[in-house]
Formats: sequence, structure tokens, C-alpha cells
Amino acid sequence: MSLINLDYYEMKGDDLSETRKFLKEIPLYNLYVKIDEVLSNNETNDNCEECNRKLSGTTSEELQLIKLCKSFCNVISKRSDLNLYCKDSYRNISCVYMNLLLYSNVINITQKFNIIEKFYTALQTISKTTSSDKKFCDIVNYKFSREKFKNYKYLYEFLFTYDYINDKITQTGNAKNQLYCNHIKENFRLYNEIKEKCSNEGDCQYNSELNGIKKRFGNPEFLSEIYSKCNYVKTQCKQNPIETDDIPCLIETVRKSPPPVVGPNTGNVVNQITNGLTYSIPTLATLTMLYKVSILIFY
Repeated sequence: MSLINLDYYEMKGDDLSETRKFLKEIPLYNLYVKIDEVLSNNETNDNCEECNRKLSGTTSEELQLIKLCKSFCNVISKRSDLNLYCKDSYRNISCVYMNLLLYSNVINITQKFNIIEKFYTALQTISKTTSSDKKFCDIVNYKFSREKFKNYKYLYEFLFTYDYINDKITQTGNAKNQLYCNHIKENFRLYNEIKEKCSNEGDCQYNSELNGIKKRFGNPEFLSEIYSKCNYVKTQCKQNPIETDDIPCLIETVRKSPPPVVGPNTGNVVNQITNGLTYSIPTLATLTMLYKVSILIFY
């Protein structure tokens, strides 16, 4: 599983390696990479026995969760530079990033909520037994199905990464600008797609997130800035028509070829040359005749 999931991109055939490369520079994805490096290190730790106690099954899913539990136990045990220990995890944005990545790993192993509950109980117990003046991030079990969590995660990732992307976009343009702008366009399209599927507010588990994105990005002045920087205009989404009070889908403005440059006095110049030649021809003939006459006189 890629740490930077771009499966929602409409143009899946495109090479997205460059997009993933620039996204790794963003703090959210940078933390994903750092946590994944710790998860990949299968060191044994005496503090991780709670994983075996809570997850005692022998099914493939439980064995994978035990392995993930022990790996994440190392993340808890090592304070390192991950910024996951704090006095108030609610205000620590790194805690949110960490929880998104953790649940993404869990839900890709199993959707059996009874086993997932055991996994989270084990990690929550481990996180509370660490000796420190600061506490580890609150570990959150989102309790979403795989498909619903994907949408939830996409929405949050865009919210958390937009400011960084917007700061990188310049008016003059560079090689990465098109990648940045395309990422915004894909997320605006995804927002409309998710919103359409989530039209019934009573059944929508992330209606507050959709409203938050609408409030953040639906401002006309805000949208005008994107249009200007990215050379985009709003267009009708496949799911629904343009709504003036909501986030639109985007399309690149068609650039028309400029007309051929014609100097304002081109016609006058041609006329002057023509007229000049017209007057010059009889004058030249007259001079030639005078030259011949002068020869006859002197000879």
C-alpha cells in the first residue's frame, strides 16, 4: 500500500510518481514516511506483550494485526522526532496524522470490528503505561468501513495539505505548478463526488468534514485566486451542475493562439514604396536620355 494514495485521481493512467514525490515534502506525508520507517523495524520490545494478550487468535488477519500492534508499540516506545508526545494531544496536529495512518493500515488488514476493537484496546493500554512527563497521542479507533474511511481520510488530507500547496504555487509558473494545480483540481472533483454520495445528511458520517471544506474553499475571493494562479475556470461536475454557493469542479482555460502581428503602418509603407518606384522610373528614363544627348554634343 502506498503511503500517498492517489487512487481517486481521475486520470489513473498518468505517471503519478512526480506527484507523490512533491507530496512527500508536505509535513503530513513526511510524518507518514517517518512513522512507516519505524513500523518497518521489527524490533522486539518487552512493553508489547499486551498485543499478544489482546489478540490471541491464529487467523491470518489477527496475525497481521499482532505484527502491526508490536510494530506500532515501537512507535510509542521511541519518542524520537515524531512529535507524538505532548501535554495536549487534541491540539497536536501530528497526533491526527498518526491516527489517520494507523487506521488506514488496520482497515486494509480487516474490516471485522470486533478484532479491530481488540487491536486498539491493546495499543491504548500500552500508550498509557509509558513513563513520561508527557503523554502519547490519544489513539483513536474511527470505526469506519474501509470505503467510508478512504473518503474521510482524503478529505482531511486535502484540508491539512492545502496551505502548503497554495504557498508553493507562483504566478510566474514552474515545472511543479501544474502538479500542484492538478492536485487541487482532483480534490475539488473528489469533494463533489463524495458530497453527491453523501446527500442524505442523516446517513453521512462525514457531513461535518464536507461542510468544513465548503466553508474553507467556497469563498468567491478564495476561488478567484485559484483560477488566477492555475489558469482554471469553473465547470460543471459530472455528478451535479454548478452551484454558485459551493466548490466547483475545475477545467483549464483554453489558450487561444494570438493573431499574427501586423504593424499599424504596413499598408502605408507598401504604398510609399510603390509610389516611390512609380515616380522613380520616368525620372530615371529622363536622366538616361540626357546622358545620351550629352555624349552626342561632345563627340
